[in-house]
Amino acid sequence: VVSRDLGRTWEAPAQLTSFLGLGGILVGPGVGLQLRQSGRLLYCGHQNPNSFVWASDDHGASWRVTAVFPFFNECQLTETPDGTVVINSRNQYHASGAGPALFNQSARIIARSSDKGETFGARALSGDFLTVGAPDPALPEGSPTQGSVLSVGAHMFYSHPNGGHVRKNMSVWRSQDSGHTFKPSDIFRVDPGFSGYSCLSRLPPIVGDDVVGLLYERGGVDGCEDVACRIDFTLVPFIKTDDPSSYDYSVSFDSPSKRGAR
Repeated sequence: VVSRDLGRTWEAPAQLTSFLGLGGILVGPGVGLQLRQSGRLLYCGHQNPNSFVWASDDHGASWRVTAVFPFFNECQLTETPDGTVVINSRNQYHASGAGPALFNQSARIIARSSDKGETFGARALSGDFLTVGAPDPALPEGSPTQGSVLSVGAHMFYSHPNGGHVRKNMSVWRSQDSGHTFKPSDIFRVDPGFSGYSCLSRLPPIVGDDVVGLLYERGGVDGCEDVACRIDFTLVPFIKTDDPSSYDYSVSFDSPSKRGAR
C-alpha cells in the first residue's frame, strides 16, 4: 500500500506476489530498509527452507531478488555506518538437524554485504549473542522465535525474548561497534513476563535522540497465558539506566484473540 502525501491518503493495495516474483512468501516480520547513500530499498522474507533479499532502485515500483539464503528463516536487515548491510536471521533448523552443521546450534545466523545487498559474505553464527547468554530460545518442541535488529550510528540494537527455552523476558541488546560484540552490561530487560515477536524502530527527533522504540508481543496479562495477549510499545534508552521508568512510555493494544506459537 502506497501513500504519496505522508499517510493522509492511500492507493489501492497491491498483491505482493506481483512484484516480489515468488508465491507463498512470508515477508518480514518487521520493517524494510532504505540505504542512506543510494536510496535503494531492501526487504527480506522467507519461503521455507530459504530466505530472500529483494532490492528496488525505483522507489518500490519494481523488485528483484539479490540473494538467497538456504536454511535461513524470519530475518531482518540493517545498515551500519560504513554502508555494510547486515542480515540477522532466526535459526529455524537448529533443533531438527535439517540444515547444515553450521545451523544445528541454538544461535542467530548473520551475514554481511559490502555492495548494497547484492551479495553477502560467509554465513556465521552469532557467537557474541551466545557469549552474553542470548541464544535463540526454543519452545519445548524446538521452535525458536523472531528477533529484530536496528542500527543507529555505531549502535546496533537487537530485541528478543531472553528466557532460555521459554518465550519470556523480552530484552534488548546493544552493541557499540556495529554488531561485532555485545557486552553483558548492555542488555536491557524490557519485560520479565511472557513475550514473543518484536520490532525495533528509530523515532522522530521530537521524542529524543537517545532512545529507540520497541513494539512487542506481551503475554501473561489479564489471565491470558499466551505470548501474544496484547501488543506493547515502549522506549529503550541508548545508555543503560538504573531507573527504567524514566523511559517508560508504554502503550498497550489488546490482541483480539490468542494465537498459537509460530
